[in-house]
Amino acid sequence: MADHFRRDARCRGCFSEERHRALRVFFNSWRTDERPIRLLHFAPEPGVRSWLANLPGVDYVAADIAQPDVNVRLDMTGMGVRDEAFDVVVASHVLEHVADDHLAMRELWRVLRPDGTALVMVPRDVSRSVTFEDPTISTPEARQAAYWQADHVRLYGCDFEQRLRSAGFDVTLVRPSLTMAPGDARRLGLTADAAIYRQYKSAPPDEIFVAHRSE
Repeated sequence: MADHFRRDARCRGCFSEERHRALRVFFNSWRTDERPIRLLHFAPEPGVRSWLANLPGVDYVAADIAQPDVNVRLDMTGMGVRDEAFDVVVASHVLEHVADDHLAMRELWRVLRPDGTALVMVPRDVSRSVTFEDPTISTPEARQAAYWQADHVRLYGCDFEQRLRSAGFDVTLVRPSLTMAPGDARRLGLTADAAIYRQYKSAPPDEIFVAHRSE
């Protein structure tokens, strides 16, 4: 099931979900200075958007293929922007909606600068060794049953890391809840399942951080 159905996954005060809080914890621990960066945020969630847009030194660009209140309309599989245009790309629970996620991953690699970073989050079923996708599953009801949500086109499995590697990245794993005191993790409603894949693009390393929710 999606993470927002898990007990304590959604904050009753600000309505943030576990992945939003995990992103913030990790981003704050990773970005230790205020050097200027250009940041592209796909399908921006209101709370995350407000926080990112107001960070010191951030030139923030909100993007979506259909959402009206964004700075620019972009298709993740063909962004139409120059190579190495962004220092940071954020895409939380977007790839599972994209028909050709391999192409989208290559586009993320292309638009990042040589020292760039991407934060990408997806739902993942760790009981599956291979990502499940079937183009004949096309109705909302069938997709809800197969992929946990009516507008998803696949359910990622344990090969998600390999799919990212196929776009040219080396991958390591980080779990934000394990970087803090247990009491702080409980207070934020974070579990070890909120995992982040840290990907290196080259040396000196470009970094893509990919977070997922495992069920």
